Amino acid sequence: MDLANKSQFIADSLLTKIRSKQLCGRIPSDKKIAEEYHVALMTAVKALKILEKKGYVTRIPRKGTFTSEIRQKTLKILCARKPSPFFEAMQDLVRQWDPEYQLVRAENEEEADLIQWNTFSSLLAWHIDVIPFSKEREMRLRQQKHLWETMLGLHFRNGQLFGVPHLFSPILINYNRTIMRELEKDFSASDLTMEHFLELLRRAVERGYGGLDLSSFAVSFFLSIAHVLAAGNPGIEALLGAAGYMREFKKYPGGPFAEGKTLFVLAPRQNSCRDKFSDYDIAPMPSVNGIRCNAVASGTLAVTSKASDPERLHDLCERTLSPDFQKKVTQGKFGIAMDRRVAMSSMDTFSQRDDFYLSEVKNIRFSHYDYDLDTLQEIALLVADFQKNAIDFAAFEEGLRSAMQLQIRSKNRRRRFSLLNGEVNDISQIVNS
Repeated sequence: MDLANKSQFIADSLLTKIRSKQLCGRIPSDKKIAEEYHVALMTAVKALKILEKKGYVTRIPRKGTFTSEIRQKTLKILCARKPSPFFEAMQDLVRQWDPEYQLVRAENEEEADLIQWNTFSSLLAWHIDVIPFSKEREMRLRQQKHLWETMLGLHFRNGQLFGVPHLFSPILINYNRTIMRELEKDFSASDLTMEHFLELLRRAVERGYGGLDLSSFAVSFFLSIAHVLAAGNPGIEALLGAAGYMREFKKYPGGPFAEGKTLFVLAPRQNSCRDKFSDYDIAPMPSVNGIRCNAVASGTLAVTSKASDPERLHDLCERTLSPDFQKKVTQGKFGIAMDRRVAMSSMDTFSQRDDFYLSEVKNIRFSHYDYDLDTLQEIALLVADFQKNAIDFAAFEEGLRSAMQLQIRSKNRRRRFSLLNGEVNDISQIVNS
């Protein structure tokens, strides 16, 4: 153990004694501490300087070193207000991380040090400023093979990592088994295509049932379809094709799935409707042109610009990847743990059909790989307006065309600046794009 690590070890040991009141008032001299821990005097001096810098002790010349009063500090987090495994697990994690801190809920984003991000697609609205991880920390996380490395892309923007999911879930289809048996006795979930999906919706509505409850995942579904139709070349044709499917879905609306009168609902693994309705099964997303594509729900912890010590709080964010924490937040079938080892031990292929969730991880795609953030946000607004009947289909299509033109202009602008900076050598790269 080198000098720095020895000093930190001694500082941590002394701090534990201070917090437990084993040390109070005047503490042993540098020499006695060096003798107790069998280290050089310089190592003991460095340990006390670590404590002094953090305010745990006060060193008074010619009198000695004295413990300082340890005051409880508040760490504010903005997260779901309803009781959740996440907040309770975070309280335990913060106590272990630093007993000096007490975790409390923030009333609004302006006062929060930390924010829990729940995202049901890769589309994040930047309501507040958050601080990215250092590249060193990011690279260390990417080298940990026991993590689902693909999921790091969920909160990756403009070359920077802003959060690490502690859990995630592909968005799949829940279906009513009773209604499905009436419509198609030999239904095969794994072979579901978009054409078959629409046909089942039509049959359900004709028999007086609800068809599809998109829940809050209309944007996710739209972007997943557009990704498949784009075939690696995202553009207006893919968006218009996805819009055509959304128009079809509107013909077959569904009511609340938990009432048992709707055939399909889009949902991640942690969908709460299953507590109210047990007669369901799970299917993957329908394939389009022989390809399946899933959006993903996730939970992560991000550090806001208000935080006084972002690097230290990023350490706390990283600790949400610990097996103990992930076991707590994924209990009750809430989601898939970011640690593969925890995920595999917690999955139940009999009651939850987790075989589908695990197999569909490979089909997760992130929409920010296809479109700029501004374009994604515009698409989200258009899809929401169309679903709420605030705009008709013609306006929906026109809005998508405008959003795509905005992205093209933005892309050309970036290329022009690259040319000015000497990063592009051929003007035809811009003119012909």
